[in-house]
Amino acid sequence: MINVDPYKFKYGPKDMPIIYIKLCILAVLPILLIIVSYVAWSVILRIQKRREEHYTKFIATMVLLLFITHPSLTQSMIDMFNCKNYSDSTGESVNRLVIDLQVECWKDPLHKLFTFYVALPCLIVWGLGIPATIFVLMRKESGKLETLAAKQKFGFLFNGYKRNNYFWEIVIMYRKILCIFIAILLKGKGIILQAMVMLIVLLFFLQANSGRRPFLNRALNDIENLSLITQLITIFCGIFFISARDPLSSNFDKNKDFSLDPVSQYLFFIVIAGCNLMFVVLWLLKLQDVIKDNLMSNFPKIYITLCLWGRMD
Repeated sequence: MINVDPYKFKYGPKDMPIIYIKLCILAVLPILLIIVSYVAWSVILRIQKRREEHYTKFIATMVLLLFITHPSLTQSMIDMFNCKNYSDSTGESVNRLVIDLQVECWKDPLHKLFTFYVALPCLIVWGLGIPATIFVLMRKESGKLETLAAKQKFGFLFNGYKRNNYFWEIVIMYRKILCIFIAILLKGKGIILQAMVMLIVLLFFLQANSGRRPFLNRALNDIENLSLITQLITIFCGIFFISARDPLSSNFDKNKDFSLDPVSQYLFFIVIAGCNLMFVVLWLLKLQDVIKDNLMSNFPKIYITLCLWGRMD
């Protein structure tokens, strides 16, 4: 969403790695967006002599901009913790930053400095704080969501949800953050642990979505459940591929390890591919129902023409 890589900067006599410049820009970006939004609407509404609308316009713009930039900002901060072992020319294993292999993780003083004093605070303040701030602002007006002012500020977040689940988009934001955390921060603990933790997280959100049924449209609730179930089955079957060992290997222990014969591999592959294909087909069918319902409610003439082939009976 935001790309500052093409710009080159200097730091003293040496070139500072562009990832650190990008990190600093992203760290102050939310503050800049808030200031620009406030000043821009102050000027515009002063000229139009509509100062009473300043708070509504400012909050609406701020929430929208922070919502759009949040995924890129969070991903960039977490990337500073994403390290991987690579072999150098001597065959020695070196822990390097995945997004910039020239940076040696934790041994480079700049990496430590920017990771602990820029990326980590930004993860807490912006990564976790932006959704929380939006939730607090929405909660203050939870009883006035049908008003024009509330719809201007938060309508794109709660439209499509039941009014008692107006905050569900924030829940989805935290679910995405949690999945990124698991993918990056648990990488050093092994893929099996990552997969098991991810299964627990997805089961929790599947239960939450099934219990709350947050969407107004029943088809959208079904699509969300199908999506989570498909992810669960894919990860569960993937664990067998990840943990299977080669029976011909000298390290294979019949009492501890297990292997997958070709038939079992094909079976698990068919289950994974079949579930994902079924999800796509069901998603298209449910999406068709959603589109028909929207056309019937908002554009009845178009609905009659496209869906009923012009029949009025």
